Amino acid sequence: MEEAAVMPIIENCPTCKKAVSPEAKFCDSCGYPVGGSTFDKNEFEYAYEVKRYELEKAQGVVKNGVTTLYVLSGLILLADLVVYYTTDNVGFLIAGIVLPVMFVGLAQWAKVKPFTALVVALVLYVTLILSDVFVNPASIVQGIILKIIVISALVKAVRGAKDAQNIMGELEAKNWNQ
Repeated sequence: MEEAAVMPIIENCPTCKKAVSPEAKFCDSCGYPVGGSTFDKNEFEYAYEVKRYELEKAQGVVKNGVTTLYVLSGLILLADLVVYYTTDNVGFLIAGIVLPVMFVGLAQWAKVKPFTALVVALVLYVTLILSDVFVNPASIVQGIILKIIVISALVKAVRGAKDAQNIMGELEAKNWNQ
């Protein structure tokens, strides 16, 4: 009588949850050292946790940039409404509505496509400043501290978004994106 072939028991990788043969030294999907020593496993898990921490840190910077866009929207709305009520210039009323809506829209978009949305927001904000300088050259120094703070926050958020994008790419390439 012939003996039935014994099928190896398939285990799941503790990192990516994919099926792994018990004889395997590494997970084919994510590279986890399933057959490795405790040191190898700890080293792998440490590298994974470092990447996750870096991603959370970059995403926190992006979140601060999104908050900057909401605050900027409110400040623009408030300033333009004050100028409208003191001068009765309808242009300020329109700008006081359109610009905040644009920045709020960019803040919402940044939740889906942070790098692109934050670059557009930075370019838009700098363009607004420069266009104001062409109309009124003295405006370059008006509110300079606020302008520097906003530009710095947006530049930092753009860098954070790019870092997050790169880290997510690394995690996906290693199939570590749980």
